[in-house]
Amino acid sequence: MNDHLRESGLRSFPLLPVLGQPAPAPEAQDLPQTVLITGASGTIGKILTAAWADRYELILLDSNPLPNSRIEEADLSQWDEEWLSHFDEADVVVHLAAHADPTAAWPDMVQSNLDALNHVFLATAFAGIDRLVFASSHRVMGGHHDRDRPITPDLSPQPEGASGASKLMGERLGIALAKAQGLTFVGLRIGYVQRGENQAESLPDDAKRQLWLSNADLIDLFTRAVEADLEPGSHVVLNAMSANQGGHWPVDETTAKLGYRPQDNAFAARGK
Repeated sequence: MNDHLRESGLRSFPLLPVLGQPAPAPEAQDLPQTVLITGASGTIGKILTAAWADRYELILLDSNPLPNSRIEEADLSQWDEEWLSHFDEADVVVHLAAHADPTAAWPDMVQSNLDALNHVFLATAFAGIDRLVFASSHRVMGGHHDRDRPITPDLSPQPEGASGASKLMGERLGIALAKAQGLTFVGLRIGYVQRGENQAESLPDDAKRQLWLSNADLIDLFTRAVEADLEPGSHVVLNAMSANQGGHWPVDETTAKLGYRPQDNAFAARGK
């Protein structure tokens, strides 16, 4: 974001066009949005980078860039002016970077899930960026998994393991920054995204089917998180799953807040 935008305050985003339909031509005063993605080499990062190549100007950061990619190497666990300078160019930050193994213990999580998270969130606020989209996790609600009732975002968090606890910390820091700095914070409690093709047929059990987020729904959800018409300074934390029949993870609030309407159902492949 340039100095003029930082001084003039937060901007509103244009309404999201229906995906699959031609986007309306932007008005002359509407500049293309620049989206900075952390963790761009990861599973979700690769999906979004491919989907958004023609939609936004992308700034891609990762500690382990993919070979022959345009991803910039950045150790976000260390405060560094080199990677920090990229934030001045962004309108939206999508923070995906985290430890690759969500079952890892605290000693392995501190740098990737705490230090890097704190640095990215503070860099976003210091740069005067309008919106921060955070890839949280269903593990924030891990203690509710065995209960036979809908797991809605407003239930008291019961994090599972170091990963769930660190994601809850990210949600709370994002909410605090929204209140203190006026940025818009969107926390998405991601369900289950498989590496590779991420097809429903390859899901191992019904627990994973309830949590599944298909690639198509993932792209739609994150696009809406970036573009939805939300009040400056507001904050939302939402379930991020597909329309999995009989699941305990309703996305009604995600639909209400972002206009998200998932199309895929993990149980449909089994004829249920």
